[in-house]
Amino acid sequence: MLTLPRCILGAVCLAASLGLVALRLEAQGVSRVDTVPAPSLRANLYGDPDVRLATVYLPRSYSDNPSRRYPVVYLLHGFGGGAEPFLRRIAFERPLDSLTARGALREMIVVTPDANNRLTGSFFRNSPVTGRWEDFVVKDLVSFIDANYRTIPSRKARGIAGWSMGGYGALYIAARNPGTFSAVYSLSACCLLADLPGESLWRIRGREAVRTEASGRFAEGFNASIVTALAAIYSPNEARAPLFVNFPWAGDSATVVDSIAKQWRDTPLEIIRRSSPATLKSLKWA
Repeated sequence: MLTLPRCILGAVCLAASLGLVALRLEAQGVSRVDTVPAPSLRANLYGDPDVRLATVYLPRSYSDNPSRRYPVVYLLHGFGGGAEPFLRRIAFERPLDSLTARGALREMIVVTPDANNRLTGSFFRNSPVTGRWEDFVVKDLVSFIDANYRTIPSRKARGIAGWSMGGYGALYIAARNPGTFSAVYSLSACCLLADLPGESLWRIRGREAVRTEASGRFAEGFNASIVTALAAIYSPNEARAPLFVNFPWAGDSATVVDSIAKQWRDTPLEIIRRSSPATLKSLKWA
């Protein structure tokens, strides 16, 4: 059995799950930023752009061997920032280069789309408010990468990983799209509790968002923004400007509104629980 060092934020763990055992080689990959058309995001109510940036890590042999094709890991970032600060913070390229150079892993392409929107995060789910982010990843992004890079265009060579909000998105997307991805890795996934609106921390955050909505302003600051981003996927309301959501709290005391709170129970864990045994078995989990 292949023994790996501590996982490098999903890309390495997921590579192991995909079975990407490698030959020894000298590796020093390069990263580039590409522009991805995002027709799935065109109808969003916040006016966010329908062209997105994506950082693409290419292994060293990519330029030296023009006939070779590579597996791909899609690495999703967390809430409150885009791909660039996330990748700068984790700096996975050098450890990944080192592991491939030692022969611990086969070389791969790593793609990190920038999901920074007006709320600083989308949770990678479809919404009439923020746009169809699941479709962006599964349809727009995957097809773009397969068309423009030398990938192995097969689910068997395609995995998805993420941290915090990205971990949430990775679980959600993988469980719903086993025909596109064959492996998933989630690190410190955010916001998975089915009873989230009743938790004290989230009621505090909800109070802040409710006050923001009452003032007629757009959500600003981490607390109001993350609560609004979750409401945009669980309880959207296209008639309720400027945020276009229903919150599962009411008043200064942030009393839980049960009829809305129950809509927030459709978490990735619940979706996994409802998945068929065949779907669960088809995915490698890490």
